Amino acid sequence: MPLSADDKTKYKALYLQTAAPYVDDLQKIASLQDEDAEAVDVIHRAAHSMGSQSQMMEYNSIASLSRLIEKIFKAKKDEGYTLTQETKDLMINDVARMRDSLASIANNDSELDLTPEIEALRISSKIIV
Repeated sequence: MPLSADDKTKYKALYLQTAAPYVDDLQKIASLQDEDAEAVDVIHRAAHSMGSQSQMMEYNSIASLSRLIEKIFKAKKDEGYTLTQETKDLMINDVARMRDSLASIANNDSELDLTPEIEALRISSKIIV
């Protein structure tokens, strides 16, 4: 059930407050080493949580990007998926754009359209959401 406009306004500050540490965890992609299972788990959980709360708040671009990152890291955890440098670079940029989108929500009450980032990452990773 979608949130009412009043509820969305009421929960926006809480959403932004809780989203910040998830984005901080997602930034660990930049320093990720292939065999760092703990970092992979942290990134996977952060992407899952970010996707869930963004979907609840109807920030669909952030939710879709988060779900794609979550699937990539689930494949890495469960199936030994190997990140290419291209995919890793795209995710680093995507997390920065996610942070920009959070700033847009804070300042303009609207998220950025992250469709180009999502499509580029989907093509590069070959992961389907």
